[in-house]
Amino acid sequence: MAAVETGALEASRRPLSGASGPPSGRCRSMIRPGERRGYPRGARRVPSRLGNRTCEQHIEAPTLDRPGPAQSPPFGVGERLLGALVAAALRLLGATWRVHVEGPDPFAAGAVPVLGALLHRDFLVAAWHFRDRGIHVGVSRSRDGARIDAVLARLGYGASARGSSSSGGAAAQRTLLGRLQAGRSVAVGVDGPRGPAGEPKPGIVHLGRRSKVAIQPVTFEARPAWRFGSWDRAALPLPFARIECRYAEPLCVEDETATETATRELARRLG
Repeated sequence: MAAVETGALEASRRPLSGASGPPSGRCRSMIRPGERRGYPRGARRVPSRLGNRTCEQHIEAPTLDRPGPAQSPPFGVGERLLGALVAAALRLLGATWRVHVEGPDPFAAGAVPVLGALLHRDFLVAAWHFRDRGIHVGVSRSRDGARIDAVLARLGYGASARGSSSSGGAAAQRTLLGRLQAGRSVAVGVDGPRGPAGEPKPGIVHLGRRSKVAIQPVTFEARPAWRFGSWDRAALPLPFARIECRYAEPLCVEDETATETATRELARRLG
């Protein structure tokens, strides 16, 4: 996964055209044309706290069908083969893992869009844990990104949004924003593509502000696990490893919330 950097995108701070601003202290994921202001019956309330303020995200379940796993893009022969082998290996290895989940799984309901924030170190275990749900992921345009994209396609993810802070970040954010507005779930590796590890970039904060979808921090801890020598110290849990999946409190980014403040708070919740 790769973070979507939008530090240079000042336009991302503007509210979407035609969208009503949320009431004070609240954020809302969607308002349909002609709908009364206020929260529709059956909306889900997601509490979130930023500093001394509390906001609530009221999300109406979309009427469109949830997408199934996207068809694989035209990968090369090597990428297709690598994607199939790695995905198969992850499925087999993951079947031996013992996973304990802390907090309700917001992706399980499948009725509302979720904006997941993860660290790159957790990519492998997260790719297995969230398989076959049609989630759309931000992936860089690099050669490594193409390989990751091929693996995700074989694991039942939706079509990736290709781009990162070094190339194509604006296009990737527009794609992810469109997915959220269509009622689909999105996941972003927030500390990439080059680190520093564990330090979120502000791209996901801009995305949460524009989409009015609360950011859901997700972390994993695996023991025993093999740590790679890469910048992110990515972890590959060993067979029969015990994995702790933790969903922190969702972060609702208001229009008036400073980007740096929200980014620091996201880092704290991912810590």
